[in-house]
Amino acid sequence: MLNLFIAIEMPDLQKKKEEIVLRNAQAAKTTRDIENRILRGLTKNSEIAMILEDDELIDVLAEAKITGDEIALRMKESMVAEAEIDRTRATFRPVAFRA
Repeated sequence: MLNLFIAIEMPDLQKKKEEIVLRNAQAAKTTRDIENRILRGLTKNSEIAMILEDDELIDVLAEAKITGDEIALRMKESMVAEAEIDRTRATFRPVAFRA
């Protein structure tokens, strides 16, 4: 009921919440994909020396670091935005229950 009220009365707020959820899901998928690429790179080389010489794996690790930092920053921003949205929603809760 409250979500419907928010969606009708404050569509921008609802849209922002939906975008945050979508970005978080995309970030989780990106993280899984990078983890899988790292694991493939580690398992395809039978010796440690070969791992250290694998340029593709080194590139994937560098990409993982950059992407991980970006995702961490976006997640912090998402947490702040979601908290703000939840606080705003909470102000409508008494009105929504009266309806």
